[in-house]
Amino acid sequence: MLMRVLVGCLVVPAAVVVGASSAPSDATVTNKATGVGSVQFGKDMDAVAMFDFNVSADPLPRGSMLVAAEHHDEYPETVVLLDSIKKATFTEHQVRFSGTGTLNDQQVNVKVVAVDGVGSGSPDHFSVKVMTLTGQEVFQAEGDLTQGDIFVGEPQ
Repeated sequence: MLMRVLVGCLVVPAAVVVGASSAPSDATVTNKATGVGSVQFGKDMDAVAMFDFNVSADPLPRGSMLVAAEHHDEYPETVVLLDSIKKATFTEHQVRFSGTGTLNDQQVNVKVVAVDGVGSGSPDHFSVKVMTLTGQEVFQAEGDLTQGDIFVGEPQ
């Protein structure tokens, strides 16, 4: 049931504040990244995490991120919202952003890496790691996209 509700939510990006990043280097692109899709994760690839994010920095970062997962023994019906992004770093095919948010209403720190495979010869890839405020990991999902797309820079 949770995944059916969230599928509708993932079509429309949510809003989250993004923190400042360092000045662009020669390797950076337009400081925008968006992504929506899903990855399989877990020891036996038996769980699915769906995500939706929209991050920009022009010059101050802003955006949103939602991750929802279910059907996993450790993480049943997990919802991660990122509501305060403190740092965002953009390169030609990748965005890294981090900040504070919630995991099922518990305050947490969140780190995300999203890779746009266009032109790199690799598939799009998404990784999210969630830790308590004391640093204990409480959720992690990572994998190549099974559906969806990630754009870093301007979509082609």
